[in-house]
Amino acid sequence: MGSDGHTAGIFPLKSNGAEFDRLFSGQDWVVGYNNGGQKPPPERFTVTLSFFKLIDQAVVFISGQEKKPALEAVLKQTGKLNELPALGWQQIKSIEIFTDIS
Repeated sequence: MGSDGHTAGIFPLKSNGAEFDRLFSGQDWVVGYNNGGQKPPPERFTVTLSFFKLIDQAVVFISGQEKKPALEAVLKQTGKLNELPALGWQQIKSIEIFTDIS
């Protein structure tokens, strides 16, 4: 997870929730898209939130204090999915999160 809450190549689309849903919540398991220059390279492909639903078990390791606000929001399950894509982890059947963040 990045400090902006991106995960698995799914970047936030804060100003366009409808586009976020179209890209990441449809029937496709993988999509290609342009992340608007949020992080190089802008042209990306990634699994989708629909794919997350198929995952039985996942392990996530998050390192770096700069990610603390995003991690806290994910753990509290607060925010909007298009603004904090890591909230999509809720769709994974079983997930363990390991971190050095205190």
